[in-house]
Amino acid sequence: MTLPSNASDLAVAALREGQPDLNVRRGSAVRALLIDAWALMNQPVVTEATALRTRMSIANLSSLTTEDLDELAANLMVSRRAGRAAHGVVRLYFASPTSVSVSKSAVFLSSEGEEFSPPASRDATAAELRLNLEGEQYFLDVEVYALEVGVAGNVLADTVLSVTNGPTGVVRVSNPSTFIGGENEETNEQLAARIPDAIAARSIVNKPGVRTVITEQFPEITRIQETGFGDPEMERDIVTGTGLSVGGEAVGDGDGVHIGGKIDIYIRTPSYLQQVVTLLSAAGDVRPVMVFGRAAVADNEASVTFQEPFLGVVEVQMADPATGVCTGEILVEGTDYTLTYENSGLAFSTQGVALLTLVDTGQYYEAITTGVGKSLQVTYITNPDVERVQDFIDNGNVRHVCASVLAKSMVPVFVDVDLTYYPIPEEELDSEQEFASTSVVEATVVNFINDADNGNGFNIDDLYRALFALPIERVNKPIAVRTTMVDSMGVRTSYPSADDPGTSCTFLAGTIAAGVTESLRLTLPTVNLGHVGVGIGDTLVLGYTEGGVAKTLEREVASVERAQPSDTVLTVIRVSESFPTLAGPVTYKLYRTTVQNIASVPRIGALIPRTIRVLQLPV
Repeated sequence: MTLPSNASDLAVAALREGQPDLNVRRGSAVRALLIDAWALMNQPVVTEATALRTRMSIANLSSLTTEDLDELAANLMVSRRAGRAAHGVVRLYFASPTSVSVSKSAVFLSSEGEEFSPPASRDATAAELRLNLEGEQYFLDVEVYALEVGVAGNVLADTVLSVTNGPTGVVRVSNPSTFIGGENEETNEQLAARIPDAIAARSIVNKPGVRTVITEQFPEITRIQETGFGDPEMERDIVTGTGLSVGGEAVGDGDGVHIGGKIDIYIRTPSYLQQVVTLLSAAGDVRPVMVFGRAAVADNEASVTFQEPFLGVVEVQMADPATGVCTGEILVEGTDYTLTYENSGLAFSTQGVALLTLVDTGQYYEAITTGVGKSLQVTYITNPDVERVQDFIDNGNVRHVCASVLAKSMVPVFVDVDLTYYPIPEEELDSEQEFASTSVVEATVVNFINDADNGNGFNIDDLYRALFALPIERVNKPIAVRTTMVDSMGVRTSYPSADDPGTSCTFLAGTIAAGVTESLRLTLPTVNLGHVGVGIGDTLVLGYTEGGVAKTLEREVASVERAQPSDTVLTVIRVSESFPTLAGPVTYKLYRTTVQNIASVPRIGALIPRTIRVLQLPV
């Protein structure tokens, strides 16, 4: 018999089942003397029993309170995610290099009233600050976490404005990038949707178990891919040789045989950070090979202290070791240096060893390796969540005795974006609209890339739509989007590739009255090339007249640099191949191939925003 929610109906149903001939209709003596009195006394019991039945199923989600669902989930060994605190980097500026100590009690305040503090004290010497120079001020970067959990802590760049209980001598504070990782407490709907997967196998040697265990512990993971025995991406379980055998059983001969026993967990989270390491000259030289991940073992190697894992290079510059100021000379990947991994199977993990090798035929090789008073400044990308996941996997209560499990970052497919736009003036905005500042636009682009479906890439039109959701008058076309992956073997791939169809578009043109006298560099002193988005891979075409005949020369842009080390703007184009000396006047045009779609990337690859340059123009 189904339990009715009304006690009278329950009593009637019970009597009819046992005494079908008994008159229990309304107005009968049995109904008035027995059923109604019993129902009055037992209705609370029936009501509670009905409620208990309702609370036993997530099918009745709308009827469940937060406490009800928590108790139901606990029966399945699942708990509600309590939310996470946002984190990021705060930059403290000083007028001169000095010893600094930032305690855990320091509180940084954003313009929206959000508070942040360091998880541990941070000390730095005057020598360390001397290497960190921005304009005329020295700075120290400090990692901080929000004091309250929730998405409100994901503040935009340049919105952390003040500090209390901080060190003395602070001129100003700011946050160079948007804070990430803040999450609200899980709602009933989100918890209920997670329960079916959470009750799956809880072993990190099968796919359901990996997704359950890892994502439950690290909800900030936005994408996860497992590879193991038989998967083409698995490289750690391959043995080579002849007459191969495992445990006395022959497995054959060949260049590579998979023996199993290894699992790689590729993860993607929003916590990609740009870090800087300065390689000072030692005894008058910098070693040709910089080793990230192990101690140097050869005379030509130098060990580098860095944050694991090493995912890729943003920029390599020459710098003054006394001041830490970059001289404006930017090294070109493939021409001046190469980046490879010592063991490709360990790449992008905390066990990976990255080798940044200076090319001996490069323009700066001799100056760097033999010049006294030289140094390199390497800006690279890391993701600290990879280390946190690996520490969790290696924990004795989680570690699996049957397999070697390694956490890796999704193979980074770096996305660089250059755009210029015209915002709607503040005086024309509605009271609920936020002015489209460069930090707001940059955050929109970063979020768009982070939210993109990596398997299918993204459509450029979708990026325009995301931007026009902001109070923007106009976005200049084309938006320059470059997508590059450098794999563990140092092979560079673009998505889309150079063979994909595109449209060649002129975005900068002019005349050089004095001609071209530099064979390697073209200087445009009236143009800030960084603002207009000139970048590697663009095409520079020079037009000139020789013997009365109009001719052109075409070169690929290799890098964008400063004319003088003291310059603050980029005004010099370095090309892939020398130009001859040309008499003026010479016309120049810069072309860019624009694409409609970013093609799909490997299943273990992830689109990651790297260099997002946004220029706001007056309406």
